[in-house]
Amino acid sequence: MYRIGYLLLKSKFLLLIVSFWITTNPAIAAEVPLSLLEEAESLSRTENGDQKAIDYLWKNSEKLERPELLLLAKLLVKKKSFKDILRASEIALSKNPQDAEFLTFQGKSYMEISKDKKIIDKAQESLRAAIESNPKFEPAYLILDDFYERQDLNFKSQKKPVRFLQPRRLLYEDLIQNIGEKQTYMAKLCEINMLDGVNEQAMKQCKRAIELNKKDITSMLNLAQVQKQTGDKKAASELLEKIVKENASSVPALLALAQQKEEEKNYGIAYIHYKKCLEASPKTDECKRGLGTTAASIKKWQESYDSFQSLCRKNRKWSIDVRKASVTAKELGALEWEQKFLELSLNCSI
Repeated sequence: MYRIGYLLLKSKFLLLIVSFWITTNPAIAAEVPLSLLEEAESLSRTENGDQKAIDYLWKNSEKLERPELLLLAKLLVKKKSFKDILRASEIALSKNPQDAEFLTFQGKSYMEISKDKKIIDKAQESLRAAIESNPKFEPAYLILDDFYERQDLNFKSQKKPVRFLQPRRLLYEDLIQNIGEKQTYMAKLCEINMLDGVNEQAMKQCKRAIELNKKDITSMLNLAQVQKQTGDKKAASELLEKIVKENASSVPALLALAQQKEEEKNYGIAYIHYKKCLEASPKTDECKRGLGTTAASIKKWQESYDSFQSLCRKNRKWSIDVRKASVTAKELGALEWEQKFLELSLNCSI
């Protein structure tokens, strides 16, 4: 009995020694196999590591669980491989159809791989399902809002009525209800309600967005637009002047003030601000257009002509503004310039 007990004790002691030796000896420890996730993460840190990790994970696709699939999706996002993101999302959703993160990956991928209406509808369904599954998962809201905003910008460029202001408003109201008030949410509601002419709400939201971020120039400009929409043009003009004074190199602020002065037919002041706008951003077409128009109005003919000529090299759409400059020249008795502007409008972008 004594000998058996001694042998058991000795055996346990030897196991303890061996275990300690393995855990403290790097050469032995290195032989312990890494998990799929650890191996992929390790590969991603090497040269061309993202692609190596992606290839490794696809090679083991039948073994992937959520952590590995999430890493795979994030690596694919960096490469904008949306068809493969869709494939990874489908694997993850086959395991858990309510996974908000992978529903969002799926929705975003659908939007990127096709403009077909049926596919776009599927994208929206996936994103709405993500929001329903997890009302606090912000990316699904933001991707859906970005899609709606791009659609409306496209409609606007085609001179069609915008369609998605109400769905966008509801998204941000839901975000505030489910996540809480954030400055970015208030700023977006300020913009959406300004665009939709819901002026009372927009006024409150713009002021709240500015209160939460004193440097939010966009909300300040939107507030000035709301003031203008409600008929308080004096307050709008004063606010724009204040914004430009505090943000002298802000192109949106300079452009907004210049456009306001142009509408007021204060062409000399408008001209000054369009010039400053172009000094801050020489390639801004709206500032070039404004400079061309206001320069003509104050008889700076060559400067006006040069500005419009630069625009005409890009796009024929500016021919309408050039023709207006021709009319201005005629009204001011500059018949030679009237002819020059007319010829430029006819040859614009030819």
